[in-house]
Amino acid sequence: MTDSLERALRVAVNDLADAGRPVNLAERALRRTRVLRVRRRVATGSLVALTVLTMGGFAVWRPAAPHGPQVAAASPAGSASPSAPLVTYPGPVSYPGRWVLGSFQHATDGNAVVFDRGAGMYRTLPYRWAVLSPAGTVAAVYDAGRLGFLTLGTGTVEWVEGVSAVPSRGMWSPDGTRVVFSGGDKDPSAAQPPPPDLVVVDVATRTARTLPNGTRCGDGCHAYWVSATEVAVDPTDVTTPTTVYAADTGTVTRTLPLFGRVGVRWTGSPDGGYVVLDKDGETIVQDRSARTLVCTLPADTRDVYWIDEITMLVIRPDGVSKVDLEGRVTEVFPFPSWVRTGMVDHTLVKA
Repeated sequence: MTDSLERALRVAVNDLADAGRPVNLAERALRRTRVLRVRRRVATGSLVALTVLTMGGFAVWRPAAPHGPQVAAASPAGSASPSAPLVTYPGPVSYPGRWVLGSFQHATDGNAVVFDRGAGMYRTLPYRWAVLSPAGTVAAVYDAGRLGFLTLGTGTVEWVEGVSAVPSRGMWSPDGTRVVFSGGDKDPSAAQPPPPDLVVVDVATRTARTLPNGTRCGDGCHAYWVSATEVAVDPTDVTTPTTVYAADTGTVTRTLPLFGRVGVRWTGSPDGGYVVLDKDGETIVQDRSARTLVCTLPADTRDVYWIDEITMLVIRPDGVSKVDLEGRVTEVFPFPSWVRTGMVDHTLVKA
């Protein structure tokens, strides 16, 4: 006889003594055993259910960090689609003048990050660099010597034929129809390196045109847009005027008397009266008509965007500062923590 059956039989005997009437002892003992077994199962099940509910409640109701990264599966893409989960960040990060943070790069792992307007978030892309278009719907991406265009709404990438090397970061035209970069099989370490190719890529047709260029470039050799139809690179000798070329034909359209380097991107004021330049290790604002120095910007300036004719947004290592034409910082907008950590090459686009 088992212990549980013996205990049940003892309870049944006591009940019989109290009741004073005959019963089937074996049947009562078995029934008592069944009750005890059910109670044990219910108690054990309740404990498990309580544990599951408690853990499940924590998983469901724990709020996500408002500024922290989250992991999301990459959208299906074309021939070079990333398949691994990619980190996303909440967005947009907005600034005065209807500017938003459009793209930036991870300095450590080399991945690019762009703002997806449709999804309202920043997406990490497995490319060496990515620059968001002015409209914010397409990103020019560079990977393994190839230039491509990634459509953010679908995740597809279309690579440009005939472009095998893109040494400099591509820059979008103001109207968002073309991208220019400087490159070609040149040896920058040569005593007299030849002028770099100026390559203009049409976004709609995904075709590239190499323009004739007679300008020996300065440090970086970055091609930039002077207007929606003109491109240039900084000359080696900054005391000579900068030559501007037609983006369609490569013919010289004009020269610009500048006493500094434009660098990566032409940064002219909305009315065209001022331009931001690098000169002797400083970032300055030049009055184009008078060819005079207007002001010197903060020493750690990385890039500049104009709010209006007299106010700029200056990108710095830890955030964006609002600066006037006297070079004074009037307001500071720190980057979110996930932007400050190892990020470089921040670019802004209009909202």
